[in-house]
Amino acid sequence: MPTYASGGSAYATNADMQIRYDERTLGQLLSDDKAMLGSAEVAASATLTALLQQASGMVEAAACRGERYVITADGTRNDLASLTGNSKQLLAGLVCDLAMWLLWNRRPAMRPKGDMPGQTAVAMEFLDRLVKGDAVFGVIEAEEAGNVSDVVETADIPTKRLDLSIAADRLFGRRLNRLNG
Repeated sequence: MPTYASGGSAYATNADMQIRYDERTLGQLLSDDKAMLGSAEVAASATLTALLQQASGMVEAAACRGERYVITADGTRNDLASLTGNSKQLLAGLVCDLAMWLLWNRRPAMRPKGDMPGQTAVAMEFLDRLVKGDAVFGVIEAEEAGNVSDVVETADIPTKRLDLSIAADRLFGRRLNRLNG
């Protein structure tokens, strides 16, 4: 049986959406009748909350690939939820941009013709970069994961640690890692 690990809530709130997008647009897109929702109704919209959670799931699917960011099943660790500062705002903006596209797609008649809007295209490109490791959020471990280091073993290292090749060099000859020493 699989072990499920996912955040318990969206990485952006309805208020974050109201900061990033015009309330009138949100009110029209969230309305299921011809009456536009007001500011308080947008802030309390269960539909918007669900779309923000869906968008958060999209971010989790990209960010947690390869265990670059970790979310534990018991909820003791969630690297994305613990972001702070600019990275937290980047994550919230990314989730809002993805949620806006999901919100647009709720209204096929209002959907823009042609390509997806610029902010959604940028968000999708960022998700792709996140999957590839070309972009990371401000977590030191994720930033350091991209630094490749290589240890070059000199001839005196195997001698100091008394490798088996040292003890058995009469049987096997001098090993390659000791040729220059």
